[in-house]
Amino acid sequence: NNVTVNLPPASGNSGKIVKFKRIDSSVNNVTLDGDGSETIDGETTAVITSAYGALSLICDGSNWYIM
Repeated sequence: NNVTVNLPPASGNSGKIVKFKRIDSSVNNVTLDGDGSETIDGETTAVITSAYGALSLICDGSNWYIM
């Protein structure tokens, strides 16, 4: 099934790096969801759609950014 991962609040996590990797070749997606109104590169979510795809995020204390 599709999976949604809720990110921790950006507040208090400035400089924190988190990494996510999809470890299968199914058709299911992994959705990364910012806390509340926080964004990931200006969007409310980021989705890993490709088999064995990965995303690394860094926090600036207000939002998350794809590295």
